[in-house]
Formats: sequence, C-alpha cells, structure tokens
Amino acid sequence: MKTLKARLINFQSVFLVSLLLFSLFTRFYKLDTIPPHLTPDEASLGYNAFSILNSLRDEHGKLLPIVFESFGDWKPGLYVYLSVIPVYLFGLNEFSTRFASALFGSISPIILFFIVKNLSRRRTVGALPYLASLFLSVTPWHIHFSRGAWEAQVSLSITLMGVLLFLYSLKKEKLLVLSALMFSLTLLTYQGAKLSTPLVVFTLLLVFRRKFVKIKMGYILTSVALGLIVSFPIILSVFTGQAGRLSVFSVFNFPRPDEYTQNFISQTSTQKGSLFYNLYYSENYHFLRGVLGRFFNHFSYRFLFSEGDFQNPRHSSPYTGQLLIGFAPFIVMGMFSMARNFRVNKAHQFFFFWAIFSVLPSILSRDQVHSVRAIALVIPLVYVTSIGVMVLLDFLKNFKFLGLALTFGIVVVSFGLYADRYLVQLSNLNSKYWQWGYKQAVLEISNLKSGGEAPKVVFEQSYAQPYIYFFFYNKTKPAEAWRDLSNGFVRSKSGDVGLVKSIEGVSFEYIDWQVARGRSGEVFVGSPMAIPVSDTLDANQFQVISEIPFLDNKEISLRIVKIK
Repeated sequence: MKTLKARLINFQSVFLVSLLLFSLFTRFYKLDTIPPHLTPDEASLGYNAFSILNSLRDEHGKLLPIVFESFGDWKPGLYVYLSVIPVYLFGLNEFSTRFASALFGSISPIILFFIVKNLSRRRTVGALPYLASLFLSVTPWHIHFSRGAWEAQVSLSITLMGVLLFLYSLKKEKLLVLSALMFSLTLLTYQGAKLSTPLVVFTLLLVFRRKFVKIKMGYILTSVALGLIVSFPIILSVFTGQAGRLSVFSVFNFPRPDEYTQNFISQTSTQKGSLFYNLYYSENYHFLRGVLGRFFNHFSYRFLFSEGDFQNPRHSSPYTGQLLIGFAPFIVMGMFSMARNFRVNKAHQFFFFWAIFSVLPSILSRDQVHSVRAIALVIPLVYVTSIGVMVLLDFLKNFKFLGLALTFGIVVVSFGLYADRYLVQLSNLNSKYWQWGYKQAVLEISNLKSGGEAPKVVFEQSYAQPYIYFFFYNKTKPAEAWRDLSNGFVRSKSGDVGLVKSIEGVSFEYIDWQVARGRSGEVFVGSPMAIPVSDTLDANQFQVISEIPFLDNKEISLRIVKIK
C-alpha cells in the first residue's frame, strides 16, 4: 500500500511539473509578437506600470492610486502593480506588459487540479483532476486571454485560488481568511469581478452550506472584515463615479425606441399597459428576451466550437471556437453523466451553478456574446469535458488503452488545428482588429523628429486612443505625460471613455481631408479613408512618407503623408 501511494505521489509530482512547463511554453512562446500588437488597454496598463515604477504616480499624476483612470474609464489597479516588476526587469515592452497575465494563466491549471482533486469523492485520486487541468492548459479560451494583458484572466486565476482555499478551509478553518483575501483581490483586478466574484462566493456557500456553518464564527467574521477592508476602495468607487462605464455597457441602458414600440401597438391594436401588452410587448419582455438570447448564445455551438466570439474578433482566433472542437462530444456525454448524479455530487452542483452564474456579467451587457466578461465559464466547461472523458473510459473499461488513445488523439489533432489558427492565421487575418500600424507609425514619427525635422503632426483621432502608444513606445517621462494630459485630455460626459486632443508635437483630430490637404508643412497620419490614396498622387503637393499595411498585405492600416 505504501509503495502504491508513493508511486501515485511521484506520478502526480511529475505530471504537475510537466503540466506547468507545458503551460508556461504555450503562454510565453512568442508572447511579444503574438497577438501582433498591443490593444489600447494593454498599452495603458504597461505605461501606467512604467509610470508607477519611475514616479509612484499614474499617467495623470495621481500618487499610488488603487483605481486607475484609463481614457476616462476606471480600472482596478492590481494588474498595473503586478506589472511593475516585469517592466523593471525587461523594460517597457509587449513582453513585460503581458507577463503577469501569462504567468497567472500558466499556474491556473495547477490550481484547478487541486480544486477537482479536493472535490473528488473517491478516496484514491482518479483521472478526473489530471484531465481537467490538462484540458484547461490546452483550451483556446484560456490560452488566448493568458497571452495578453487581460485583467479578467488574472482575476479568474485569483478566483481559483480563492475557491481552493475555501475548500481547504472546510477542513482547516483558518484558511477561510486567506480565501476571503483572494476573493477581495479579484475586485482590485477587474471591473467585472464586482458581479462575478460575489456569485462564485454565493455558489460555494450554497453548495457547501452544511460544512460552512460548522466553521467558527470568529474565522467567518475575520474573513468578512478582511474582505471588506481590502475591497473598500472598489466598493467606494461605485459611489464616486468611477464605475460609470459599467452602466454605459449595461443592456438596460438600451431600451427600444419609442417608434419601435408604437409600431407594435399599431399593428396589434393593443393598448399600452394592458395585460396583453405587458405579456408580449412590454419593455420588461423585451429585456427578458434579450437576456435569454445572450445566455443561450454563450452555450451555442457557434460560440463554443465554430466561430468563437463572433461579435468581437479580437477575443478569439479566426475560424476557431472558444473550446477545442474535439471537446464537443465529451461535453455532451459529461452533461448527461452529471445530470444522473447531480443530487449526490457536490462537485457537479458547484460547477453547474458556476456555469450558470458565470455568464451573467456578459448577458447583462449590450453585446450578444462577450468572451472576456464570461471567461469564468471556461472552468465549468473544462470540468464537464473531463467528466465526458471519464464516461468514455468507463464505457471502454476493458479497453482502457484504446479509450486513452482515442481521447489523446482527438485532443492532439484539435489542439494542432487551434495552434495553426492562433500562431499563423491570427496575425495574418486579424491584425486589423489589434490596432496594427500604431507602433510602426509612432516609431516613424519619432524617426522623423530625430532626423532634424520638427513638423506639426496630425494623427487621426480614434477611440483606439492613439496617444497612449506615443507614451508607451517613446517611454515618455511621467512628468511630461502629466503635463500633456492635464492640458489635452477631454473626459466623456456620458461616463464612457474620453479622448486626448494633443500631446507635445502631435495633435489628434478627425481628419477632413478636403480641408487638411491645404495645411502646408504638416504631416498627417491616418487610414486610407481619412487620407485617400487617389488624392495624394501628385508628388509636387504631397510627400508619402510611409504606408503601413496590415499583415495580410491586402489593405493599408495607416498612411503618413506630408503636405508640401
């Protein structure tokens, strides 16, 4: 017995070390170049970490803020502080900006292993935790958001730590305090955690309520107090106008136009306020139908296996779902298996309710699907997939090698297909969704200025926030950034993101080319739509300094043209 136990422990150790190395490789390989370009949010996180490192202040000059103002939006600041050390070690660049997300994403499968192992009803550990952790490490949804500076992914990793510590606290009560700390830290990481984290905690309390009530009240009160203290700045931000963008994106801020409602009424001859109207045409019915539609979209074949985040191409790889296509049959088998044992299996109950609640931050927003806000759904789906594989292995119990070989083959082929989509086609096909060209334009303008010329530069204004790329790639001194933003930043009155009008030597304008083409001596940077190719062919009037194509070489991202 001791020999068998020692072998199991040794196998587990080898597996976890191998899994960690594999996760590190899949998440750090070419991290600086894939995805092909930083998003504005990534550049903001990286630059603010650089600013904190060099001045202890953010880009607006605020001393060690907990919540960072980003384009007029507000971001909980833990990701920025996590990035300070990578920026110090590797400099301000794509790799250091994405480092924290990749690192947390690499350890998440390890955490999930112990969560599933802890929830296992078997005295001896079966294959379930091995399968769940392995599948998470190869899931496109998780890999994709581990390879960019996505606060949601870091928040999910910290949530998993909180879940694991909560499960351990049912046996060792003092660990409940650490669990509360982890959950409260998620609020300091990601805006959406204000909704997703309480739902996870509620799920844990609901499923494990009988064991939880046995914990000493002192530990419970200490945990609640610590959680409130740590998350207090975030709770306060809700009442100080630093969460305005959450309301901007809320589905409830998009009611039907009055004429749309009147059209329904005129066609049916119903009266507004009547029972018939309230049942079939009211605004409440409209919102309910929209929310249910968004809910089922997140569990659709199109979203999970075919196209991925079809409304936000930046959030997934081309022609790829959020999960490996090979997971599909296992999920179906896993769902039926869980349904049969649901009432007696706490793990099934926990992951089922987590799956239902995990999509709420997304379905209550205006987007039909949103893989960032629903990222926690990946954990229950990976668990269901693992259950499905266990069903297959049990069915082929007399041919276990065949079952394992079949599973391994399906996963390897599916992962190979995804790797091609991500490593090759993502950059070539989707570079236009990643602000490709902004870095190149910033460097081109910097070279232009360093070459002795100092023309006025006009950059096409956009909610892609071009100014942040100047700060990031020029490594602008914090004091200069404070000065520029104090004079040039215009906040949105609606609570959405604002815009910067100018920084030193560069103004940001919506380009009216018929007017702009007469501004002699100025350099314009913009898309071909803003600066038409057909109207800049005369070399006597225009100098085409550069044209930056997207990576597929089919379209031009930005043109840099000087008016003579």
